[in-house]
Amino acid sequence: MWLHPDLTLTHITHLLLADLTRWQVKGLLMDLDNTLMPSHSGKVPPEIAAWLDAMHGDGIQMAVVSNNKNLVYTEHAAKILNLPVVAHAQKPRRAGFHQALRILQLAPAQVAVIGDRPLTDIWGGMRLGAKTVLVRSLSAETEPRIFTLCRAIERLSLKPATLRHDL
Repeated sequence: MWLHPDLTLTHITHLLLADLTRWQVKGLLMDLDNTLMPSHSGKVPPEIAAWLDAMHGDGIQMAVVSNNKNLVYTEHAAKILNLPVVAHAQKPRRAGFHQALRILQLAPAQVAVIGDRPLTDIWGGMRLGAKTVLVRSLSAETEPRIFTLCRAIERLSLKPATLRHDL
């Protein structure tokens, strides 16, 4: 099976309001670790914080859907992001995504799923029936080589062409 994200971007901040408008998307379901903040850092990079503020200001609803099981960490992330966080979502299963949709009161066709992992975030978003955006991992430059190798293998599941590709 080929996974086909609607967009493949270097960084989450490269997602434009124009993309969401074209898709008629009103909400974002975003991965936490390596998408919104470096893994287990508990810190949001300033450019991502500014992007989140801009999206919020443009009326985009947002929630985080994370496979992270550490509730202390995910509750901390919810506070600093000022967003609802669905933890232990077990992506690519749909239950965590549906929980976030209920919080936002949106349908799958009204959201885009954003994440750095094809086999969890993108596959889960495709199973949900949402638009999908694959971004490069925030920790790609600093993570251990075994993770880099695993990511390269995982990306073999991707269909070669996407609408806009800046990776």
